[in-house]
Amino acid sequence: MGKFRTLEVAGLTKDWLLEERSALAHFLEEKSVIEGEVLYSPTSKDRALFIVASGVVRIQYEQHHIDLKEGDSFGELSLLQEQQKVVSAVSQSTGKLWVLRLSQWTALRKIAPAVAVTLMESIQKKIASLL
Repeated sequence: MGKFRTLEVAGLTKDWLLEERSALAHFLEEKSVIEGEVLYSPTSKDRALFIVASGVVRIQYEQHHIDLKEGDSFGELSLLQEQQKVVSAVSQSTGKLWVLRLSQWTALRKIAPAVAVTLMESIQKKIASLL
């Protein structure tokens, strides 16, 4: 799935204006994944937001897991705060992700601060809905 189509269906961005999604798209990089690929683990230092474009990613915490699919996102909190991860993320199939790395997040905040605020608000709403 293409970058713009993914952002149209992604939980974080589906309610955004077209201009906001377009601005964010400029900062996303494509990542192809294979089955069994570890995207991060509790020992990972990477700080990035991932949006699933295709395939399935499993988020695992001890004996519990959830499978994420097209439009789902993970890793949001790592952009906002440096902290040890408590879960792992492993691709369950071949697929594609759109990734916003910390360096791109920093650039987004400088170049398009209004879009960065909108993203933070979307992350906040997602977290609130999970509580």
